[in-house]
Order: sequence, then C-alpha cells, then structure tokens
Amino acid sequence: MLFKEMENTLNVVNQCHLLGFLYGEQENIEAATKILTESLTFSEKMKSLPGIAYSHSALGTFYAKQGNDDMADTHYKKAFTLFKKLGQKRDMGYCLFNQGVIRKKAGQLEATRTLWKKASALFQELHMNKLAERVQDRLNMLPSKH
Repeated sequence: MLFKEMENTLNVVNQCHLLGFLYGEQENIEAATKILTESLTFSEKMKSLPGIAYSHSALGTFYAKQGNDDMADTHYKKAFTLFKKLGQKRDMGYCLFNQGVIRKKAGQLEATRTLWKKASALFQELHMNKLAERVQDRLNMLPSKH
C-alpha cells in the first residue's frame, strides 16, 4: 500500500513538472513557477523524498532556462543532496552536470571541470558510457588550464 501511495505521488509530481514546463514554453512564467512550486509543496506534505528531489531538479531546470542561475544552482544542490541520500547516482550525475553548466556560464572553469568529472565518473560507474562520453567531450572542449 505504501509503495502504491509513493508511486501515485510521483505520478502527480511528474505531471506537474510536465505542465510547468509547458507553461514555461508558452512563456506563462507565473503559471509555470506556481505549478512547479506547488509540486514541491505537495511532495513535502506527502513526505516523498523522491518527489522533493525531482521537484528541486525540475525547478533548477526551469530557473536555468529563465536565466536565473542562482535559483537554478540552489535547487540543483538541494536535489543532489536528496538524490545522494536516496542513492540515485544517475540523477546525482545530472545535477552535477547542470551545476557545471552554470559554473561555465559564470567563467568558473575549474569548478566546471570538477563537477563534470564527478558527473562523468558517476555515469561510468553506472555503465552509462555514451552519456559519460558526452560529458567527457564537453570537458575536452573547455579551454586548457594555464
């Protein structure tokens, strides 16, 4: 019964994320922000760590698309912490990669390298070799250290 409740919670959360991103694509930022924030609140009320983690990740992606890198970074960090607690290495890798993108935009290339190397290592550990290679390709495109 508990598993079914958790599954239903995640289904609701995922539907909210899809709707939020659709609103965002239509440039209805107020509605997008509202529904994505409500998915986080709902997950917190349901005490669903996966729902909370995915909501933070979705908010991170939403804010990154809006150019609000500080808010995006805050949400990616919260998502990473929860994914780590849950042992969800794939999602940890995505958070690290996305944080690296934010650091790259800010010109923080060493921080970018560190985050992307960690992301690549997680993907390799999970035998997600094509994804690890794509991250490695992005690493190789960074200007070399001086």
